[in-house]
Amino acid sequence: ASCGVGSRRKCDSMIEDGLVIVNGQECKDMGTKVTIEDFVKIDNKRVLPRQTMTVLFNKPRGCVCTKNDELDRDTIYDFIPPTLHHLNHVGRLDQDSEGLLVLTNDGELAQKLSHPSLNTEKEYLVTVNQAFSSEVLDQFLKGVYMGAGMGRGKAKAVKRLSPRRFLVTLDTGMKRQI
Repeated sequence: ASCGVGSRRKCDSMIEDGLVIVNGQECKDMGTKVTIEDFVKIDNKRVLPRQTMTVLFNKPRGCVCTKNDELDRDTIYDFIPPTLHHLNHVGRLDQDSEGLLVLTNDGELAQKLSHPSLNTEKEYLVTVNQAFSSEVLDQFLKGVYMGAGMGRGKAKAVKRLSPRRFLVTLDTGMKRQI
C-alpha cells in the first residue's frame, strides 16, 4: 500500500491471490515485514515505497471529501493538482463546511490523527443562522444522543464568541457531530 499500488484492503487481496513476490518468493503471509532492502514485485514489476507526503488543504465550502462522488459533486481532489491525487484525506468535513484538512500518504500519521482511542483534539469555529441560548452550549458539554449505535456525542470544550458563533473542541469524530 505504501508503494501506491492500492488501498490496504486491495493489497491484502493481492497477497491472498499470490500476486506479490518478495525476494523471488510468493508472499502469502499478510504479516510479512518488508524493508527497503527487500525486492518486491507485483505483476512482474518492481514496486518501491513512495516518499511520504503531507499537505494541509483549506477545503472550500461546496465540495465533498471523497475521491469519486457518485452524485458527480465537486470533490476536494478537483482543487488540488493531479500529482497529489494519491494522497488520502484524514477525516472529513461536510459539503457545507470549510476548513483545514490533512492529506497524506503516511498511514501512521493518519492513524495518529484519526484513531478514536488517541482522542486527538479538533477545533471548529461554528456559525449558526440565529442566536441561541447558553443552554445549547451546555448541552454540547453534557452530550447529545447521536442515534442508534452511535451513543452520545460530547464536546470537550465550547466557547461562545458572539450570539451566533462559537468554538467547539472535539476529541472524538462522529458523523455530523457538530
